[in-house]
Amino acid sequence: MKFNFKQILFVIVAILFVACGPDGGGIEQPVDNKPDKDLDTTIQFALQYCEDTILTALGQEYSETVFEQSAAIKLTEAQLNAFVLNRIIKMSVGLHGQDKNSVSTQYSGLKFWIREELNGEDLWSQEFIGDINLMSWNEMILSPYFKIKEPVYDLYIGYTIHANGLIIGCDGSQTPVKDGCYIYDCASKRWIQHTEMGNMCVKCVVSGENMPQNDAALVAIETAEYAKPNVGYTFVATIANKALEPLNSFDIVVKSGKNEYFRQNIQLEKALNRDEQYVFFVKDIKLPKEGEIDLEYVVENVNGAELDDNVDDNTIVVKTVVAKNLVDRVILLENMTGDACSNCPAGHAYIEAAIEEVGADKCIWVAHHAGYNAGKYTSNQSDTIASLFYNTQMSYAPGLMINRTNLLSVGVTTSGTPGGPIFSVNEVASRGLLADYFSMMQSEMSPVALDVQHAYNAETRELEVTVKGDVLAKLPNQDRLSVGIALLEDELKGSQAGVSGTYYHNHVCRDGVVSILGEVVNAGGNSFEITRKKTLKDAFVPENMTIVVWVGNKPTKINDANDYEVYQSYKVKLVK
Repeated sequence: MKFNFKQILFVIVAILFVACGPDGGGIEQPVDNKPDKDLDTTIQFALQYCEDTILTALGQEYSETVFEQSAAIKLTEAQLNAFVLNRIIKMSVGLHGQDKNSVSTQYSGLKFWIREELNGEDLWSQEFIGDINLMSWNEMILSPYFKIKEPVYDLYIGYTIHANGLIIGCDGSQTPVKDGCYIYDCASKRWIQHTEMGNMCVKCVVSGENMPQNDAALVAIETAEYAKPNVGYTFVATIANKALEPLNSFDIVVKSGKNEYFRQNIQLEKALNRDEQYVFFVKDIKLPKEGEIDLEYVVENVNGAELDDNVDDNTIVVKTVVAKNLVDRVILLENMTGDACSNCPAGHAYIEAAIEEVGADKCIWVAHHAGYNAGKYTSNQSDTIASLFYNTQMSYAPGLMINRTNLLSVGVTTSGTPGGPIFSVNEVASRGLLADYFSMMQSEMSPVALDVQHAYNAETRELEVTVKGDVLAKLPNQDRLSVGIALLEDELKGSQAGVSGTYYHNHVCRDGVVSILGEVVNAGGNSFEITRKKTLKDAFVPENMTIVVWVGNKPTKINDANDYEVYQSYKVKLVK
């Protein structure tokens, strides 16, 4: 059989088309040179970690040398699965400006890119055309569009710019997304995870016909790790709406494998729009039998739909110990206050009301006069607390800690970066949430039982305190538990900013029998005992004093404010 030239050419083209597919390559390319329609007019969704504000700056320090600086955000396979067959059509980066007193920043050559690996080849890249603007967003429409195809992999969305200063923009958030943001360190020539000063100001816009309509993410949870069988506890969680449609309702489910222990439908009074978050409390969860359980907290039936468009972010798993021998927990409240603080009287009233609601026998209130406008009742112990927990996290008083636990991810905010266990009393209480947090923390059982004995010699003013503890369930770092013993005094008559007339300061931390940060004890044998002595200062009035004892986790790094946790507390009057 004979073929002419046109026939041969047709056969070659047909073979290539069958072998390579319509995009003309052996592997289907992620870019989409010829979209079916103008996606700029279809449904759009912004993928980002940052707020729209550009508040802080990173990068190479100012110098005469111009460096190739890069930043990126990581979009995981779980996040991208909801957007399969849609296209990334826009990218934006927020660049920071410079201080008026610093040298001029040189910058040029802004390039946007998408990669599967931070050090890998560009799957897509494009030079930014136009003026590069500092202290604002630089937006570009992708040409060609980038299509999200199956199978889905993690993607890094980033940019590179030539500059000699701090030009990488961040939003200043107190809760940067862990493992979500990256910066290229010019000195070490490597990518590092960025976990301070906010999230990278990088975002991309996805558009198409297959956008998620129901997608709720369970962002964070604070819940009981120790519980008694059939004794109810409370948890607090944060949910985020990741879909285009408003979030009106959802089920919160507590289960383990096939065993479902709790389900509650939550109807929102105000619909949650895209990218908004909602903090909610759920009470009276009961677990029927003893054991160590990987407990799943799951969001289901979002807006009544049986399935979420992206189920990978619907569950948080917490290991929970359920045992009959656990004891009720007494929570430790540490209040940063001062007689020179005009905000503190209102904060004191909030705390008193919340304690009354929860029960005075379930809370121990320690007032630390330290930090902002502390006044005359500051002690060395309170100064120690302030230097670790308070000074870098709060810019005003009154502040509060509950069991030295960081509640930042479940609705409690701080004014510092990074966030920690200290939060503003007035900010939380004004929203009516203070008693809820107290109740939630107290509803968890304690894995430590304490017994405290003391003897006081009125003539020598010597105090002897013996602390005995039994560990009722396995604890992390059980051979490095921390025991604290503090001395509080009531009825301290003194001035108080914002209040006229007589004012009595109560629960004031006057001294410590051991360090307020705690003394290490070894409970490897499931028990411990220490005896310590202290001579009271002449200024102290023993009849007005209380001994407070607590036991908790001792961090391996003493200056890590977020690695403390108080398991149990105890108080007794010094003179009965």
